[in-house]
Amino acid sequence: MTLFPALLAAALLLVRSGLSKARRPEPAARAFAELGIPAPRVVVLVGAVAELAAGAACAVRPEPGAVAVGSLYLVFAAIVAGQLRRGVTASCGCLGSTDSPPSRTHVALNLALVAVAFGASASSPPAFAALLRSHPAGTLVLAAAATGAALLLAAAVSLVPAALGAYRRPA
Repeated sequence: MTLFPALLAAALLLVRSGLSKARRPEPAARAFAELGIPAPRVVVLVGAVAELAAGAACAVRPEPGAVAVGSLYLVFAAIVAGQLRRGVTASCGCLGSTDSPPSRTHVALNLALVAVAFGASASSPPAFAALLRSHPAGTLVLAAAATGAALLLAAAVSLVPAALGAYRRPA
């Protein structure tokens, strides 16, 4: 159960991302088009559904849900790394917005979430509903903390690279 709170935060970030992409697929579709992926809008919408399903699965069936979450974050790390290799500076569209350009910070965050998800899958995390029945108050606090962590992770994707860039010395 040690990694369950972090897994829940990773799953909630996926749900937020999936909802954002379903509502505004254009930024991510542009990023996929730049990478030469055919039918980018369809790929984004299918991906959004996969994100929602994987995130929700973590609450109901945490072990397979964690594997799905880890797999998605691994794919995201590869996509962002591919953008960086090609010198793409346009947003990856990960959060359904145009303000999250690809960065090494984003790749590192994705890889950290891969480790969290796969680590959690190996530790047999409990189902959220079972936790809620056995420890209702504690589970609600856990859910609130995981939600806050997911929002901080989303902010980190767009704010940390810009903040680090502000401290670079001009060449």
